[in-house]
Amino acid sequence: MFTKYKYFVLVTTESIQIKEIIDHRVDEGIIVCHSLNPDKETYPDFELSLADVREIYYVKARTEPLD
Repeated sequence: MFTKYKYFVLVTTESIQIKEIIDHRVDEGIIVCHSLNPDKETYPDFELSLADVREIYYVKARTEPLD
């Protein structure tokens, strides 16, 4: 939606998370985050104030560990 990359690392005042950003309300300074966990009852979408975000990185690629 926002870039060619789907997932973002969000470093906040409380945690570090990998989420999909599904909405950005610019006037309010709010992003809506979508969990990668399939259990949406336990991990529903949530709003995050950009005032609480310290860093944002996009996830360019995921690699699998070599066994």
